[in-house]
Amino acid sequence: MIPAKITEWFSMTGLSIFGKAFFVHEIILFLACTIRQNFPQMIDTKPLDDISYKVMKNIIGGMHMTFRDMVRVLHAKVLCHEEKLDNPARTACCSDLMSDVLAFVNEKTVLITGLTNPHVMRTADMLDLKCLVFARGKIPTDDILETAEEQGLIVMTTKETAFTTCGLLYEAGLRGVPIEWPEGEDA
Repeated sequence: MIPAKITEWFSMTGLSIFGKAFFVHEIILFLACTIRQNFPQMIDTKPLDDISYKVMKNIIGGMHMTFRDMVRVLHAKVLCHEEKLDNPARTACCSDLMSDVLAFVNEKTVLITGLTNPHVMRTADMLDLKCLVFARGKIPTDDILETAEEQGLIVMTTKETAFTTCGLLYEAGLRGVPIEWPEGEDA
């Protein structure tokens, strides 16, 4: 009944397709704000397997994913610092080239990689990264985990490929690190 009334109203308004899309966008934002204010318990009542729930949770929650959300989305296993999983994850980057990470990442972020060597830990320390996600089911050595423990770094592993890991996290609302290109260079 409601969709039929909305369709009828749209046909009478004379709005362009862009105007209609903007109107629908505003209704969704209004509903999300109303739900957030009046029914906060609804935010975490369903598992993160449903894409519509992920999108609504991001709208309601203001696009703040936690490391615990990442574990759920990736079906990951936490190897280090499980007590920090409720902290927010704001951005992520993915690379197996630590020189690229050092060159382009300038904020505390999540690093997704398939490398499990000491270079990853030195990079994490230099950039004060918050979380390492090892893709393809990689498990770092005990030395790496000890270093992560000392650095206060959350470490997790997922069986997903790095590409799929990035896609799942992006779909759930986590965005990439903004890259600042050197002056005079184009992407």
